[in-house]
Amino acid sequence: MISEALQQFADKNENLIGLLYNIIVDVSIISIKFYAYLMLLAVVYYTLARKFKLQWTVLMLASLFFYLANGRQAAFWTFLPLTVTYLAARASTGLNGSRKSLLTFAVVTFNVLFLIYFKESNFFIHIVNSIFMHSGHPLLEEVSRKAPFGISYITLMLISYYLDISWGITEQQKNPFKFLACIIFFPITSSGPVVRYAQIKSTLFETHNFDYEHFCLGCQRILWGFFKKYLIANRIAIIVNNIYADESATGIIVLAGLLLVAMQIYFDFSACMDMVLGAGELFGISLPENFKQPFYATNLSEFWRRWHITLGLWVKDYVLYPILKSRSIQLLSEFLKKKLGKKNRYAKLIPTWTGTFIMWFIVGFWHGGEWNFIFGSGLFFLLHDLRRSITQSVVRKADGGIPDKHGLFCVEMLPDSTHCIPICSKCFF
Repeated sequence: MISEALQQFADKNENLIGLLYNIIVDVSIISIKFYAYLMLLAVVYYTLARKFKLQWTVLMLASLFFYLANGRQAAFWTFLPLTVTYLAARASTGLNGSRKSLLTFAVVTFNVLFLIYFKESNFFIHIVNSIFMHSGHPLLEEVSRKAPFGISYITLMLISYYLDISWGITEQQKNPFKFLACIIFFPITSSGPVVRYAQIKSTLFETHNFDYEHFCLGCQRILWGFFKKYLIANRIAIIVNNIYADESATGIIVLAGLLLVAMQIYFDFSACMDMVLGAGELFGISLPENFKQPFYATNLSEFWRRWHITLGLWVKDYVLYPILKSRSIQLLSEFLKKKLGKKNRYAKLIPTWTGTFIMWFIVGFWHGGEWNFIFGSGLFFLLHDLRRSITQSVVRKADGGIPDKHGLFCVEMLPDSTHCIPICSKCFF
């Protein structure tokens, strides 16, 4: 494999490629080695690459090198959906009607099944085994399969890229190397944010002169991320782990643990986003913000709009809205209006709830193929939407309506939402 060949080359040659490989192999964005790689790359980016107008090419090669070094053998599988999506986009030119719809369905389905195959196979194996047992033994054996590096974010980007082309929102990228440069831009593949092709192409392919102010801002953003990660999130984690490990903890101690774990997850995740956005800023690449002070929200809906912003916008644009506009939902709406009456509010709400249910189920499933993720990341928000719609109707009839302000208790904040009931019971008993 190429990664093994690079390792052999690094062992035998004391040169720049060998040095870079030893720096970035099996490295994460929160390590010092990653930023040593960034600084070396920045020197090349603003000198030789700038002189010969090869900046985006250097970023593509750097991303490819980083991807292969960290993904190892599994990384090569990623080129299958990349190739399929690129060729399908090229083939879609001039297609209309049912052929275009069929190709779109095939591309989206292929990318989804590819992600499921590598990351969520055991989820479905567990379901089958829970239904069908053979003499007390599981019908299917669990699989141990290494997923390609960053496949979750790459899959979302590939789907949005193709759908944007199919819907006429953006033009397809004919240059396969520029397409590759956008999809595997290395700062965003491991932790996000969920970037769309149209968002990154405008700055990735421009010529960037060295800007001292922007470079310093990028460094400051990275340092701020390090501060949040190592001096806040990791310190909170010590307290949280002690609380969770203490089975005798009750009352205010457990309640404090619930609040602290929410803060830990926020500072941990947002620290990574600061580092990623700062890394992009070093090269003049603008990436979308992923957090906007979520704990200042006054209700759960606003909280979600401020938390993991790019994922929320992605599922709305590419899951919820297409579902609500689909023929099936339109037929359901027409059926309910005939049965319940055109002015009946539930005739309008039930189709919306159906789309919302599917959207939040996908959000939870994308976070991890386990029921606690599906419940914690998705269905809790669905229940909130259902409750809000019902209670607003009751309140509206009773006293003309009140502001929708609710507590920000979010099951997603728990490391494992299966702990929700026993932990909450400890707060009061």
